[in-house]
Amino acid sequence: MIARRTSPTNIGLALLADLAAHDFGWLETDALLARLERTFHTVESLELWKGHILNWYDTRTLDPLEPRYVSTVDSGNLAACLLVLAHGLRELPADAAVLGVDEHTAVLIDLRAEDIEIRGRGGVTVRRSGDSVVLPSGTRLSVADLRDLVRGIRRAREGPGAGNEDGGAARGGGASHGGAGHGGAGCGGDRFTADGTADEPAQWSVLPLPEVMAAAERGFGAAAGARDAEAMVGVILELESAITQWEADTDEDQGTEQARALLRSLIGRLGRAARDGLADPRDRLRPAVEPLIALRTALRGEGNFAAADAIREALAATGLDVSDTPDGTRWRPTETV
Repeated sequence: MIARRTSPTNIGLALLADLAAHDFGWLETDALLARLERTFHTVESLELWKGHILNWYDTRTLDPLEPRYVSTVDSGNLAACLLVLAHGLRELPADAAVLGVDEHTAVLIDLRAEDIEIRGRGGVTVRRSGDSVVLPSGTRLSVADLRDLVRGIRRAREGPGAGNEDGGAARGGGASHGGAGHGGAGCGGDRFTADGTADEPAQWSVLPLPEVMAAAERGFGAAAGARDAEAMVGVILELESAITQWEADTDEDQGTEQARALLRSLIGRLGRAARDGLADPRDRLRPAVEPLIALRTALRGEGNFAAADAIREALAATGLDVSDTPDGTRWRPTETV
């Protein structure tokens, strides 16, 4: 019987198990780093309490199990495991280069033509000395280009074709700097995409599902902030399409339940926007609120702070946030789309 739950202690021991497998020679360096990145990425997506990992999570949905609490014992175990892991990783060769190939991704190498092409859903990460570059599906480059990239990974930050007269170090994409990397926590890598941005839905097909979810949240938030209903719907449809593509592969089950939970959440937010309207709610509330704000200001000027505070509390009870600034009193609805 498999217990579908995990804890901070279990997570820490799983990380050390990966490190031990590498030390025994059962796991290559790139596989070790890939497993660690996936674990840290999952941990970052967990519900936390003031930054602390809760004690039990369902491994299928990543939802916390009841009762929810933080265990100092388990958190201490995780901290100790992280210290041991950090020490072990420092023993890896400092100048070692790692090529990490995403799941459902192929690297086709034509030795006769000395040409390399990346195909599939994910990409290939080239990492050395703490720097990394992600080459997405569709990238073509020569064996010599890859060799140069491995030998001087930092140079890749100058963009594709750096130091290459024919300008083709990573053909098929432009450079997007400062991205989060692929499927990992804090990779610090650069992702090459067709138009320089991974947030465009057109680029989601080459991203791991967790990055698609993050891009969808950012896109929906931006559309909601701009009160653009068409864009909000577009993000939902693109996310649904991405989930469907991932589910079409029966071998891939990483994160589809979480992605569908996000999809339902976005649909709910869209529904509330339809109910409340996308117009600025302050326009609707201003005729009723502004006179109360003016009265409160007058009361404060007279030193009647008790009455002024009563008005503020009454406005807060209706869902309005009132703040006093050097430029005067400001108010806004506390609930947003």
